[in-house]
Amino acid sequence: KIKSKFQSSIKSIMLIGSPANINRYVHEYGQFFYFKIMLEYNIIKTLKDNNLRVLYKVHPDRKKEIDGLFNEFVDEYLIEPFEKCWNKADRLIFTDTASTTFGFSLATNKQITLLDHNKDNENKRVKDLIKKRVSIVDVHVNQDQKFTFSDQDLLNSLKEVKDIDFKSLL
Repeated sequence: KIKSKFQSSIKSIMLIGSPANINRYVHEYGQFFYFKIMLEYNIIKTLKDNNLRVLYKVHPDRKKEIDGLFNEFVDEYLIEPFEKCWNKADRLIFTDTASTTFGFSLATNKQITLLDHNKDNENKRVKDLIKKRVSIVDVHVNQDQKFTFSDQDLLNSLKEVKDIDFKSLL
């Protein structure tokens, strides 16, 4: 457990929920819902342990399935489309890049953190561009096939401010 509480101008963080269904997506490693739900729970716990306000953005196709899962852990469940609620948080957290929401977020003025576990078939050029815009926290898979990350790395990423000068990203 982290001894000191997080100090920052950040008042709220939106965790973008994954599509919690029984499909095993193959476009990114670890896309089975059980692993993602456990990762999201651990992110929420770290943020809440450090007195941060957490908004959970429910995937629009999974409102029924995910309702109630994190209600007692987060400050607010966001059901409306991302395009209508992205500005409710000071920072956005993603656990993958495969959604249209991630692409939309890159074009906003929000700071973004990505918990990155996609080590397979990485495109170095794309990764270098994303690093200019997004704070990245490395995620590893432990012996139980569960995602692990450093709480301190996550908290440090929230303090990181990336340049949002879109010309510099070209």
